[in-house]
Amino acid sequence: LFISFQYTNSYITQPVEVANCYDTETTVYLYNQNKQLRIQFSPTFNARCSEIPHGIKATLQIDTETDKIITYKQDYSYETTENIWFECPACGPFTGAESAHLVIESDGLSTQVTAGMIYLEEQSNLDCFHDYIYNDVDRSIVEFHPDKTCFRAAPTERCAATVYNAGFAFTLIKSILFLKSAAEFKIYQGTDLTFDNGYFLSCFSNDLNLLKSQFISGKLVLQIESSGERQQLEAQTNRFSTANQKGFSHVQCTLTDGQLQENVILNAQGEIYKQSLLGLSYTSVNQVYFYQKITDTAFTIPSTEKFDHSEKSTYFSCDSHENHTLVDQCKQNISMVKQDFENYEVFILQSTVVNGVIQQVFSYSCDEFTLSNIAQITGQISNTNVSFYITYDAQNTLFIKANHFKIDFVVYNADSTFVVLHSETKRLKAREEHYSLELTTTQIQQITDSTKQSLIFYHDDIKIEECYILTFGQTKKVTDIPFQVQVLSFCMAGMVLCSGLQILVQFMLGQKKKNQVSSAKLKLLKDDEENM
Repeated sequence: LFISFQYTNSYITQPVEVANCYDTETTVYLYNQNKQLRIQFSPTFNARCSEIPHGIKATLQIDTETDKIITYKQDYSYETTENIWFECPACGPFTGAESAHLVIESDGLSTQVTAGMIYLEEQSNLDCFHDYIYNDVDRSIVEFHPDKTCFRAAPTERCAATVYNAGFAFTLIKSILFLKSAAEFKIYQGTDLTFDNGYFLSCFSNDLNLLKSQFISGKLVLQIESSGERQQLEAQTNRFSTANQKGFSHVQCTLTDGQLQENVILNAQGEIYKQSLLGLSYTSVNQVYFYQKITDTAFTIPSTEKFDHSEKSTYFSCDSHENHTLVDQCKQNISMVKQDFENYEVFILQSTVVNGVIQQVFSYSCDEFTLSNIAQITGQISNTNVSFYITYDAQNTLFIKANHFKIDFVVYNADSTFVVLHSETKRLKAREEHYSLELTTTQIQQITDSTKQSLIFYHDDIKIEECYILTFGQTKKVTDIPFQVQVLSFCMAGMVLCSGLQILVQFMLGQKKKNQVSSAKLKLLKDDEENM
């Protein structure tokens, strides 16, 4: 007889509490009009609290309610989250509330805070609009059109001004738009305001020239009158869009340590754009924007190439920045992107400028994004041999095993044309660091005359990597010695040879004369012997 017992030991892992994340200056605001609550944090800047993950459950308990009020937030950040909002349609009036306690729970960590102050907000116009946060459905944004510039403000429904002329009547006195770029700050005023598909929409005169430098932010201020009182509503965003239809069916982007490369395929609309630029005298302003999804901060990489809406590759390079400080900062920013790419959003801005004024603006995102496998390549020329020395990125995934690659060596001229100097299919070892070519003297001269060079790698006929040659060294050749120097050297060698021959002839003549004397003496001796 066998008796079997099964023993199950269950563990419930409780989050580890992190104390002292927020102090008693933390405040709770109660809104009777729409049954909402807002807790405004006063952080202690405890470094341990920064470890709390972005996805949290927030539980608020106020003394006038029996049930706890719960909300979830996926973009929480101890450093940047200033407020958390709660909805409580079933709550009674908040008039008698005197205390509030909040618990923040995440995967593995939690913290608690007791509000030091509670305010009853019977009529509030705070936090009326969403800014542009990546995880929100509704986003405020600046829209650049060919004939106007608009601010589209997304209401949060957390303040009195939730519907324009529909349930909350107010009179617009003035709308003001503040636009800021890296180079300038502009203010526009008007009286245009409509309620369009759930958004407050206010439009002003056109000014695409603001996009010549990096767009920083836009802010809409609505000065209104309601119930006999003048009030002010504000909406702000760091994002913008342009009105032109996308001209590409596919955009592939590759990010290296110092540049972004764009490869595109035109669609029918793109062909129309391309034809419109033919024969037009213009310049270009081109930038790629990198937005951090959580903080919504941005940096840009410029391109000095002329945008012609063709299918040629476009390069946005940190080296195109105007000073070394910006170049170094750009490369540091790219390093951060490659370490945390999931939290970045990328889009490209290309524009045409005629007589100093932006005429057309095109913005679009990358349909396919690849992080570079090669960190850098340096080159060395010795006579007609060209050697390349490859340093791989730590995140390299394409070159970690031996494989066959088609490799093109390309040089670029000052007029942006390029020549493929050499193309071959070659088997590279895993993370092979040295690759060499044998070229002609004419091809070597083409390298010397070019403005930049690159190696392009293909695998299964798909372009997987293109990397500029960082530096090109050159070993001096004998044939590089000027002709005059060669002639002089030849003459000197000839003079030395002639002097040597002259000495040799003189020596031989001396020897001959010496031998003749010796022979004469020997004959005299012989004659004397015979006479004796």
